[in-house]
Amino acid sequence: MSRTGAILGGLFLGGISLLATLALLNRRDETVGLGGEIRYDDFWFAAVSARRAPAAGTRAPASGLFLIVTLRVSNRAKVVDFRFRTESALLVDERGREWRPSPEATAALRAAEGREDPFATELAHGESREGELVYDVPADLRGPQLRLSWGRPIAAALSLAFDGRKRIALE
Repeated sequence: MSRTGAILGGLFLGGISLLATLALLNRRDETVGLGGEIRYDDFWFAAVSARRAPAAGTRAPASGLFLIVTLRVSNRAKVVDFRFRTESALLVDERGREWRPSPEATAALRAAEGREDPFATELAHGESREGELVYDVPADLRGPQLRLSWGRPIAAALSLAFDGRKRIALE
């Protein structure tokens, strides 16, 4: 390896180390309760309410119980629209088990209440919407929290590194 290559490699590794250090120093873990908001960039999320139910709409009873979470999503960006994907809202219990919303139970509840999917279209900048997400969880669920996952492992790792661990406690 040439001397120039070694210098460039060292500068590259030094830059990566500096970015990693800044990310760790600036990240903040955050847990809020019902009604509290967590922020990702220009987008804010709040669990307005959470309730347990044996059934959701006209759907058959849950395997354990249904946890119905009313989520508010706010787009506070100045220009861009935002498409919230409901499968991004993961439910986590105190043992670390995770669940995604049940599309069938969520649709059944909306149909029984005569509501449309509020997240079916993009949120314009400055707009907020609320909608219910239904999780089919075991009856022994303890310490449920909502966390947002942006899908791909690299996106999740970067979000954790730069934003910290963000959760909404539902009880």
